[in-house]
Amino acid sequence: MGRRICMFVALLSVPLAFVSGCSKPPEDKPYKIGVSLISSRDPSYQMLQRVLEEEAFPYDKELQLLFIPGEGEITNQENQVQKLIDAKGVGKALILQAVDEKEAKRIVEKCRKAGIPVIAYWSKVEGADCVIVPDFRSAGRIAGEELAKLIKGKGKVLEIIGDPDHWITKEISAGFREAISSYSKISVVQVVTYGDKAQTLKIVGDTIGVHPDVRAIFGHDDGITLATTTALEIAVKSGGVVKVGIGTSDSMLGSVSSGRIDATVNLYKKATMRTAFKEAWKACKGEKPTPFLLTEAKLVLKEDIPQDLRKMER
Repeated sequence: MGRRICMFVALLSVPLAFVSGCSKPPEDKPYKIGVSLISSRDPSYQMLQRVLEEEAFPYDKELQLLFIPGEGEITNQENQVQKLIDAKGVGKALILQAVDEKEAKRIVEKCRKAGIPVIAYWSKVEGADCVIVPDFRSAGRIAGEELAKLIKGKGKVLEIIGDPDHWITKEISAGFREAISSYSKISVVQVVTYGDKAQTLKIVGDTIGVHPDVRAIFGHDDGITLATTTALEIAVKSGGVVKVGIGTSDSMLGSVSSGRIDATVNLYKKATMRTAFKEAWKACKGEKPTPFLLTEAKLVLKEDIPQDLRKMER
């Protein structure tokens, strides 16, 4: 059958295959927004896709959404966006969740040449017309305030982080340190795991051996917090240790609801994507997108979690 390069495009109305080489998109609607997310295998992909479809529904007669997952590779993401540009599929705007923030500037340059504004979702991409990210510093601050309250302002805390050089890590850590800076009896040991579950289990387990008097842990995301909690349970230290994290995956919320984890901070992925859509729609209408937007973060305790997780805004 020969080698054909196909790119799956999920349309707002009818899903179908968008084949490289087509001269125009399947539907001739006046407004088209390309959506390039990190990967269709990411747990949040379908959730974000549904959010965008809900937001776009009122404009169904005039607007087409074109989804092009990056599948976890920046080169693939760049190539897929280029194919859509060549086929005149992106149209008026591109919502971009970058696989790699630094390398994604090439995508921005391609879009700029084609006259397409780029709305960067959850990532700081150089040159993007609009950058929309959660207030990570505020999230760290909120977590720090709750943790300090739970340990009554004293004790040793393990701060479990991913990549120490990433700006998100730095923002969260800065907010956390601001929150606990007025508590002279709180000491912090920072543990770097790069977000790998196996690494987190081993490193945290080893660290607990060196610091058996740990009073609390703070994890920078869902995976890190859950893995750290497991490491504490393996070390039979979980019961007396306060556990606070960031993120609202089903597993994280379930752990807070059951009391396994004391608190988490909600970064509102859905609300952030709704904001991205609004900025992309502004661009479609010829308005200039807002250059930089921060979305809120909020503390989540056991009593805040509904029995049906689908009813929770996150």
